[in-house]
Amino acid sequence: MRVQEDGQRVLFMFQPGKSDNEIKQLVMHVSGSGADHESVLIIVDGLIDLNQVSKLANKLNMPGADELSKKQ
Repeated sequence: MRVQEDGQRVLFMFQPGKSDNEIKQLVMHVSGSGADHESVLIIVDGLIDLNQVSKLANKLNMPGADELSKKQ
């Protein structure tokens, strides 16, 4: 899934788990725009509950967090 929000591009990739609310691996890449062009890469391995990831992303005000919660 790709999202563009506040001048930042966010890419979510995942490996499916046993259910719709569970994944085995989550990769998230945030690339900014502007003078600094900073990027953030997050890779999470293990059994991941998407409901919890969505809550965490919202609390951290991460770009694309709203889109992640819509996919559940």
